[in-house]
Amino acid sequence: PQECVVPPPFPTPPVSGGPYQVTAKTGDGGQVGRIGTLFEVTHVPSGCVVSKALCAYQNMEMNHEGPTMELMETAREFRRKGIGSLLLAHIEIFFGCNLFHSRFCMRLSACQVTDGYMAQWLLKRGFRDDDGMCEEMSKRLHSQSEREMGWAW
Repeated sequence: PQECVVPPPFPTPPVSGGPYQVTAKTGDGGQVGRIGTLFEVTHVPSGCVVSKALCAYQNMEMNHEGPTMELMETAREFRRKGIGSLLLAHIEIFFGCNLFHSRFCMRLSACQVTDGYMAQWLLKRGFRDDDGMCEEMSKRLHSQSEREMGWAW
């Protein structure tokens, strides 16, 4: 797997109790043809991973291509500090960084959202309900140029 620190090219949500570092590891995990990216938020003082998300490049549930969050979790003692928002912002940066302003619209999907709290959390952060049950959700990604020009909505 290839690992990189994901630098925020725009202001990210404030987080208490830091500093934190977000990394992304892309690879196939030994499964040929099944590439994904694991995002981890590490609490720098302790060296512990406190939040993570696993993203695939195809939504198997809705049968469409594009970045898909299959798992997102934060350690209980680190919740409600802005870490999940920080992680989501970096995921959006990672997948949106190579987009250019065009008529093409890329969406970040979240699949198998079975927790009501998580569904509400995603809705507050701009996701929409794609299946009427908040189990399949998605959000439009914006390119860096769209964010800089104030086109992100």
